Amino acid sequence: MRKRFPLLKKQRLVRPSPVVGSPGNPRKDAALFALKIFIGLIAAAAVVLAVIFVVIPLANGESIVPESEPLVEAEYNDPKDSIKNETIGDISSYQKEAVIQYNTENDAYLYGHEIVFSSASVKNGISVYDKLVVFDLETEESEEIPVDLKYENITQTRLNDNYIVFIDSSSAGGGRIMMYDRSTKETSEIKSFVYAMPQISMYGDTIAFLQQAGNSLDRLYVFDLSTKESAAFQVWPDLPAPTSAADLSAAGLTYAVPTTDDDVISSVIYVQPLDGSEIKRLDPGRLAYYPKATGDYIAFQASTSGPPTDLYLSKNLEMPRVIATNVTNFDVGDGFIAYTKEGTLYIYFLETSETKQLNSLVSHALLSNVDRTRVCWYDVTGGFGNLDIIKYADIAEELNSAEDDR
Repeated sequence: MRKRFPLLKKQRLVRPSPVVGSPGNPRKDAALFALKIFIGLIAAAAVVLAVIFVVIPLANGESIVPESEPLVEAEYNDPKDSIKNETIGDISSYQKEAVIQYNTENDAYLYGHEIVFSSASVKNGISVYDKLVVFDLETEESEEIPVDLKYENITQTRLNDNYIVFIDSSSAGGGRIMMYDRSTKETSEIKSFVYAMPQISMYGDTIAFLQQAGNSLDRLYVFDLSTKESAAFQVWPDLPAPTSAADLSAAGLTYAVPTTDDDVISSVIYVQPLDGSEIKRLDPGRLAYYPKATGDYIAFQASTSGPPTDLYLSKNLEMPRVIATNVTNFDVGDGFIAYTKEGTLYIYFLETSETKQLNSLVSHALLSNVDRTRVCWYDVTGGFGNLDIIKYADIAEELNSAEDDR
């Protein structure tokens, strides 16, 4: 049965507005579009932290050497102390290759037995991602979805049985969040934006995304694809640091809000259950990025210094601990966390705390997404060139085995 977000009806409706301009930074090389979005977010966070902790104090004539350590809970573990040295198992036998007859497969997203992505064509000597494609893993057939684009590139592709969601993105900045109804074959606009590109999270027939509205206002939107109702679920003025992507899952709507305490910046993580029950709150004592919840667990990225490449995990809202360092990205599934670390795709089993490698030992991987017990990733062994290779695996059997061994 389709999940409905009960608080959607209680919020003020926000109607989609037209694009009012396209200011912004020029688009990076399209062939690395998906990876550079993530790297750009990390770099932006690092720049903001540098301005807060170095540039502003120096401009005010202050010392940048702290008199004491930032306010962090005493039992908050240091990465080096909380990670156990253990043998990593190999479960690469589960991996399969999606034999897709396209050279470029941007923002691949796996749902059930389908993968949606955008593919490139050359216009006026410039490569643009203007094709929306759905690949069926069972039939190994691809279908191009006809959509009318206002701008050049299709990014942030998402789908379920009923809808496809994507961003019609301008190379000059700005764009539109779009939806495609798979039954009526109609395309409609959800929301336009002129600032940073929103990161879309989809669960059931609902999507959630954070949007910058001016220089000092952030809004968290929830949108019901079946009714086309949109609500500004949260609005935050003058936050002390940038917000990161929100996540929508069976556990609820998960998001992190930057806050300050005695001039120390940290985050509070909230999980709003889908049934409208009491909101869960986790205060990790530092800035948290890309929080995701599954069952009793909350995972997020953070760092003691520099880019947020440490992966933290909290169970039952207890103080988080580090489970991996040097992490590029991660996603959560039913009973596990998948993450990319130094070109390797790892699976961390929540109940047993075991870690196993999913891609083969001689390959390099970049995680794309997780759908329940299924994992989708790019094989980047040969680097990023003119040919994209997508692999996937269903680790349900391994999860059942881990549960039996517990």
